[in-house]
Amino acid sequence: GNSSAAAAAIHALKGSAGYLSTGHLHTLCQELEAAAAAGDLVEAIDLLPGVEAALDRACSDLRAAAV
Repeated sequence: GNSSAAAAAIHALKGSAGYLSTGHLHTLCQELEAAAAAGDLVEAIDLLPGVEAALDRACSDLRAAAV
């Protein structure tokens, strides 16, 4: 896999999480970015379910705030 491209994409998501003040998602993205930057794509893949759940939560929170 292309760990550099993965790290760059995750870095962008991490920035968005920070902007949205979603600390848990931001922390998970930091861990995911570190794993990808280190070339450990197996670890990165293992972290994805947690990131997905935190991202779903952040989206739900945004939708609720917009109502």
